[in-house]
Amino acid sequence: MKKFVQDEAFKALSIYLFATLLLVVTQTITTVLFPDMWADPVLEGQWLTLLNLAWYLVISGLFIWRFNPALKREWDIFNSPGRRAQIALILQGIIIMYLIQIGLGLILNATGLFEVSQNQALLVGFLEMNVITQVSVALFGIFLAPFTEEFLFRRSIFNFLQKKGPLAAAVILTSLLFGFLHAVTELTNVRVILPYVAIGIILQLYYIRSGSLFVTVSMHAIYNAISIGLLILVQFVPV
Repeated sequence: MKKFVQDEAFKALSIYLFATLLLVVTQTITTVLFPDMWADPVLEGQWLTLLNLAWYLVISGLFIWRFNPALKREWDIFNSPGRRAQIALILQGIIIMYLIQIGLGLILNATGLFEVSQNQALLVGFLEMNVITQVSVALFGIFLAPFTEEFLFRRSIFNFLQKKGPLAAAVILTSLLFGFLHAVTELTNVRVILPYVAIGIILQLYYIRSGSLFVTVSMHAIYNAISIGLLILVQFVPV
């Protein structure tokens, strides 16, 4: 137990849970103090988005402060003389992520199993948000979420599980946890979880292949940026 407490995975999870507790407490207090705001769907959506931004900011800041030496090593690997090969891996990985997501979407849609998750629903409603809320979604979707999620899952939890068992099991378990995180209110809904598990497996394999966290952070960030960018372009397409 003592060894686990000293492990990076335990420390990263502790930070994540601490920030989540702050989020829940803040949300509870504001619900009591400002009930009218929570009764308005628009204001509720804006406030939840800002809370998510603050949540990711807290986690990112604590991760950078606590794991600075580890992050520096990850950056040195990424910024090595083989950086061009790393960039090629990023581009290749993004293409594969989209191809698999399109394929899964077609299969699930054809079988009547396709369902939009809450995260996807947030993106769908992106164009209806005000500018401040849109900027908040872009900030945590493109910069903060990829960094925090990749460090927590692709590095910390994966490295811990890899020490305890086979590599394949570590990849699958980490990806399942990644999928459950993105479907936290729909944990029994395979239709929602499966696409995220697939993305998690791809990202984990590219972390193993590249040896650098910043390869998968870049893949995750660009993937999200393209998704948000496509939504913005939709408003300029004539119906």
